[in-house]
Amino acid sequence: MIRFLKITGIYLDDKKSFAFYNTVTNKLLEFDGNQVFDDLEDFDLYYTSKCGYDYDRLTGLIPLGYFSEDSNEADA
Repeated sequence: MIRFLKITGIYLDDKKSFAFYNTVTNKLLEFDGNQVFDDLEDFDLYYTSKCGYDYDRLTGLIPLGYFSEDSNEADA
């Protein structure tokens, strides 16, 4: 099963960051050598359909309002 991971604040800044985690392999998904993304545009740079994961399925795991700075629900 693939899970969305909010990893904001784990690195040196508080910039929103996310990744996708595979619970079967216990590894972060990797796209063209990258595992952590700041926004959808960043993810789009590295995603390719050849990776074997459906784009809509992955982006559908991102909580509604996650990228909205005004949304408290997104940070829950």
